[in-house]
Amino acid sequence: MGRLPRVKDRVDYGDGVQLTVLEVESRAVTRARITFQS
Repeated sequence: MGRLPRVKDRVDYGDGVQLTVLEVESRAVTRARITFQS
C-alpha cells in the first residue's frame, strides 16, 4: 500500500492535483470508517 502524501507535499502540486489527492484521501478514510463500523 502506497504511503499517502503529507499535507506539506501537496503544496508542490497544482490545485487540480491537490483537490484530487484530498478527494481520494477522504474516500479512503470513509471506506476505512465503514470497515471499522461493521
